[in-house]
Amino acid sequence: MSSEINVLDSIDNLYQQLFSKEKQIADYIKDHPDEVVMMNVSQLAKASGTSEATVVRTCKHLGYQGYYQLRLILSRDIGTKSNDIGIDADTDFVSYTFERNIQNLRNLSSNLSKDVLLQCALILLKAPAVHIIATGNTTPIALDLSFRLSRFGVQSFSSSISEYYLNNVSLGSKEDVVIAISGSGTSKQVLQAADIAKDIGMTIMSITSDSDSPLARVSDHILSSTEEHPLFNETKEPLSHLCSMAICDALLYAVKICLLTQTSKSFPSLKKRTDEMEVYLSTTKL
Repeated sequence: MSSEINVLDSIDNLYQQLFSKEKQIADYIKDHPDEVVMMNVSQLAKASGTSEATVVRTCKHLGYQGYYQLRLILSRDIGTKSNDIGIDADTDFVSYTFERNIQNLRNLSSNLSKDVLLQCALILLKAPAVHIIATGNTTPIALDLSFRLSRFGVQSFSSSISEYYLNNVSLGSKEDVVIAISGSGTSKQVLQAADIAKDIGMTIMSITSDSDSPLARVSDHILSSTEEHPLFNETKEPLSHLCSMAICDALLYAVKICLLTQTSKSFPSLKKRTDEMEVYLSTTKL
């Protein structure tokens, strides 16, 4: 279907060809277009009382490749600007940006449990290997977290190539841990890796903004990165990863606390190894 065709018009034109459950989804889209552009596939399925598979099937019956394309075009159609405040180069958009981020981080800190973070940190320290998986523009967060965890002596693996981390997870043991990072919780490769890890019996931790997503449902520990006041609000705009990165920092700090309080008892050789590594790495900074 041409991207020039309005989504709501497409629904009107093809409505009679849809099955009853598909009509249920179509009705919800028509009645709540502003809400739908902010939903992922699992959220729309829940809101419309259907299933994720039915949502995808409905989109294809309407002539779209999938839900993401429909949502993208719907966003263009209605011109969602719910977070815009008329800011331009002549106004103080810098202060606005930072104030919005500060609000999000404060809300995030109030919703994160330090006990859960410490529990996750202990699990990471005891794991033979930690697989940190992500895809798309979330990949740099996974790579950074993997490197910084390794600086604490945690054997961690990550890659920008999904085939690589899928293979690593499949070769792991049930004592390993997976940290899955996906804002929507619906990234295909991340879900594939999480499913493999679940079958093996690994512990799965997820950093996601949707606590009811497919990823969250297979996770043992969910670290929610939900933004109460998103800086970017349209599907065609680049999402902020500030909250996900802040969670990674909090998790690393929890690891640091566990090391400081338990290294001598639980991890006797870990401090020596990490101290030696710091000496080696310091030579690259001269």
